[in-house]
Amino acid sequence: MISINYHRKQFNAKIKASKRNIYLLGLLYDASRALFPAYCPEFADEDYIINDSVGTGKNKPSDRGSVTPMRLIQNVGRVGDKLTSAFGNIASEITGKNVFNPNSAHSIVVEALEKKKSSEALAKRIWMSFVVEGKDALYMEDLVEVLGASRREEAEECFTAIDINGNGDISLDEMTLMVVEFGRQRKSIASSMHDVDQAINVLDNLLLAISIIIVAFVAIAFLSKSFTNTLATAGTALLSMSFVFAVTAQEVLGSCIFLFVKHPYDVGDRVDIDTVALTVEHISLLFSVFRRVDNHKTVQIPNQLLNQKWVENITRSKAMRESVLLYIHFDTTLDDIQLLKEEIHAFVKEHSRDFLPDIDIEVTGVGNMDKLELKVEIKHK
Repeated sequence: MISINYHRKQFNAKIKASKRNIYLLGLLYDASRALFPAYCPEFADEDYIINDSVGTGKNKPSDRGSVTPMRLIQNVGRVGDKLTSAFGNIASEITGKNVFNPNSAHSIVVEALEKKKSSEALAKRIWMSFVVEGKDALYMEDLVEVLGASRREEAEECFTAIDINGNGDISLDEMTLMVVEFGRQRKSIASSMHDVDQAINVLDNLLLAISIIIVAFVAIAFLSKSFTNTLATAGTALLSMSFVFAVTAQEVLGSCIFLFVKHPYDVGDRVDIDTVALTVEHISLLFSVFRRVDNHKTVQIPNQLLNQKWVENITRSKAMRESVLLYIHFDTTLDDIQLLKEEIHAFVKEHSRDFLPDIDIEVTGVGNMDKLELKVEIKHK
């Protein structure tokens, strides 16, 4: 019951969002294949990387010799996929659902997201299929034109999911970043669920041990005539043992509250604890394992200790605001400060992929009556 309720609370929304993103990518990839068939000359290199299910994807198809056997193996795999797809089509005729169809857009997208190289090839294929020749960015109208006016809502949803900075266009770098991020999120959800399941199993074993002790006392109560004396003796033994396990019991209870109630991070999240930049590697019932960003050292911290700390989760924070302090001459006029604000506005507008337009400049102090202290607040995308 703890496992079901916890997973429903923590992961249900993330899993739905991840599945929706993969569905949207499958929609875009299917439209890309309609425009440019698989293994066409324009995207042959990308298609071999995307469908590289037997190799590592490191060999470029343009390299003759060593790659030719790989292509032969992949061509054999394509024949097998066609046979499997035929059975899948028969099954879909019966059940009304896509069953083990390796050539479906969804299956190819899911497999491509498993590796960074294939994710990048998938992003490049989709972006270059839709972008207008001579343009360096993808726009909403391009997706609507390809998908059709009847699927305008889905085209807008696809564009919104990829255009994370909300500036109205999608560059190739932005497309690649988001597709790789979709794959990373999928792996993080799976890792988090696996680690939490392990923690729940440890808790289950502890509760099972307590249940066995209670069942033993109940059995003794039915079998022993002098149960009162036995209970008094056992109670004394348990009381003496409680001094030994009191700290452990407190740690287990605190860790359960921290992990299952508070749950401040998941596997793969970037967090700051005591001003130290960390990445979450593993979550257990009594401890968490992190990797430091500065020197890549592995750090293991008890969950009971983390229960008392401020945990700043960078991954969950989305767009963040940064404050920069400037010290200027005391005689600076308000007109000059306004001019500075206009210059910063122009800079932010020029770099709209990185910053949101809402910036603020305010005078926060006068120092020792010899300088003005300005605070500039800029919000990153």
